[in-house]
Amino acid sequence: DKHVNTRINEIYDIQHSNKEAALADKQKNQEYYNLIQAGDNLYKQGDLEKAKARYKEASLMNEDENYPIDQIKKINAEVKAKENEVKYKQLVEAADIMFKQKSYKSARDNYESARKLNDKEAYPAEQIKKIDAILKGEEEKELNKKKYEDAIASADNLYSSEKWEESLVKYKEALTLEPASSYAKGRE
Repeated sequence: DKHVNTRINEIYDIQHSNKEAALADKQKNQEYYNLIQAGDNLYKQGDLEKAKARYKEASLMNEDENYPIDQIKKINAEVKAKENEVKYKQLVEAADIMFKQKSYKSARDNYESARKLNDKEAYPAEQIKKIDAILKGEEEKELNKKKYEDAIASADNLYSSEKWEESLVKYKEALTLEPASSYAKGRE
């Protein structure tokens, strides 16, 4: 009888232990689900940092579950998108100011950075095209100015050397580059 009673007590102890373990698991699961629910509610309210903290806690409690990890990734992506949106607006505003001040190269750099952050917006690309056209026009003006100055210098040298026909050709060349030049007209 003693042996039977010992075995019965052992069975009761095992059952009690199993009930305690089941209760502990149930409490742990309830804590996990409470954290998930809190994270979901905070997420819906837009409090992303607190939601992320709850999901991290839940993830540590149950590392086999993907949901909290997926939610953390989703929050990180949303935070990054918001940061990029703010940075995009700042870059475009700065570029617009530079454009108005005719600081075209700096403006272009900012529009390019903005375009990289949000390539779905057409505005930065349009502004870059405008700036490229303006810069190309300025380069052409500079090139023509240099050609004009070279033609005038050459014409003046030829004029000083009394090479009248050759100097006349160079002054006419200068006039084709800058038709309003009173200097070249006066020497023609």
